[in-house]
Amino acid sequence: MARNDAVANVMSRKPKNTAKVKELPRCDFCKMDEVDKLALYDGRTKAGSWANMCQEHFRQHGIGLGLGRGQKLEAQPKLDAKKTEEIPTVEVPMGLDDTCEVECPHCGETRTVEPDANYIVTCEGCGNKYKVVSQI
Repeated sequence: MARNDAVANVMSRKPKNTAKVKELPRCDFCKMDEVDKLALYDGRTKAGSWANMCQEHFRQHGIGLGLGRGQKLEAQPKLDAKKTEEIPTVEVPMGLDDTCEVECPHCGETRTVEPDANYIVTCEGCGNKYKVVSQI
């Protein structure tokens, strides 16, 4: 694949509109009313400022998802994987233009890999290593 094709391929991918967080924050609008409700979105409001918003307030005040607009928040699972020296292999069936989500065999944390995935990664969730091998 030529460099220009690779750049065009990356630029044409739909951006992810989700962000994983360790803990969901509280809705900024609900806090003003002294209500304790979890925020599911971090986004720009119709007033122009950014806020953490629950579903109801995102519908009311949010301008949507995407770059410069907002993102859906997902709580990362609490990871209880033990530290190990074992390096298992995760095989990924992919086409040349695909990306794929793989799960850490130790804790289940996911990450996106490219078609030429043939490397050892350190999981951001548990710190253990595993090898990713694509089957192109």
